[in-house]
Amino acid sequence: MDATILAEGGQLVNGFCWRIFGQAVQNWVKAVLEMVLKEAQREAIGAEWHQRSVTRKDYRNGYRGRVLGCSYGDISIRVPRNRKGSYPQGVFDRFSRRTAQVEEEILLSFSLGVSVRGMSRVLGRRGLGLSPQGVGNVLKQVDVLASQWHRRSLPDDRYRFIILDAMWVRLGRGLTAVLMALGILRDGQAELIDYRVAEGETEDAWGKFLQEMYERGLEGEGTEAFVSDGAQAIDTGIQENYPRSAHAHQICAFHKVQDIAGHLIEKGNRKRILRQAARIYRAGSAEKARIRAKVWAGRWQKREPDAVRTFLVGFEKTLVFYQFEPEVWKKIRTTNLLERYLRELRRRLKGIPSYRNEESIDRMVYLAVCGIKNRGYPYNTTNKITHKS
Repeated sequence: MDATILAEGGQLVNGFCWRIFGQAVQNWVKAVLEMVLKEAQREAIGAEWHQRSVTRKDYRNGYRGRVLGCSYGDISIRVPRNRKGSYPQGVFDRFSRRTAQVEEEILLSFSLGVSVRGMSRVLGRRGLGLSPQGVGNVLKQVDVLASQWHRRSLPDDRYRFIILDAMWVRLGRGLTAVLMALGILRDGQAELIDYRVAEGETEDAWGKFLQEMYERGLEGEGTEAFVSDGAQAIDTGIQENYPRSAHAHQICAFHKVQDIAGHLIEKGNRKRILRQAARIYRAGSAEKARIRAKVWAGRWQKREPDAVRTFLVGFEKTLVFYQFEPEVWKKIRTTNLLERYLRELRRRLKGIPSYRNEESIDRMVYLAVCGIKNRGYPYNTTNKITHKS
């Protein structure tokens, strides 16, 4: 197969280790530990901010900076101060040399949906000693941030192209889907629009996901094309929620080529057939691509009728990218941009064998999304799309 198309399709990244998280995990650990410190301070004081209470034992007195060395490098943390002195918090007192264990247990506990009492025992073994209510407050803060992100308004003129796909994660003994929408901005940058945990890639699930984005302001007036792998559920969702944009729906060229493989009779010709089919999308125009497709079909029609018929059905939808300037062809003829994002998510979540509930999936995906955003992966200035006005 054509090397470029193969590269665009990509392969799943196998293997996982906590230590590959790098800077992204530093951000996670920093946020979580700062939440733990604030909650430990609240319990020590016995009152909320500006709350009058007969149980108040102390008063807040700003912050001080501390650097915590851990397995991912040094983390700068703002430590809350009390007027009367220190309070039991344990992060620096007991774990400045053993934070790797704390980090892993906190993140794993979050992702696996451990109960607040179970989480309290986990932290208690490490000397953090928060009450179950305190742990619950920390978890609620993460959930509130995720909920706010899911409800934020979406400017209609922000995204020129929208790529749709999903990944599957294990929930209990079964699997559940995480639907994803990635947007390509006017300046060529790419960013995740939203994600949703769903029972599967059904028409109902995709329809609700797209409807929610529409109701939040993304009405499709500024969207020039959608890109997907050709799943009927996605196509139906686009037509129902974005009928004015349905004509500009690019079906991933890589997936189209890969569909041929399952219909081949002579497996010995697999590589040659797929390589020739991939070459169709290297043509300089839609018309030239159609000519190449006709030649390819004529060459293999008698020997591989099912494969040829499968490829030609819906072939025109794989040529939508030719409607735009050549500078964007490579970015929108496949779902590769979103596939790369999903590979990074999978790598960050690979070490989690199974989730306890949908809330824990949403929580951990949100933390991973924040880490990817802070890291800027994989969208940097070298991946910009130049838009000719």
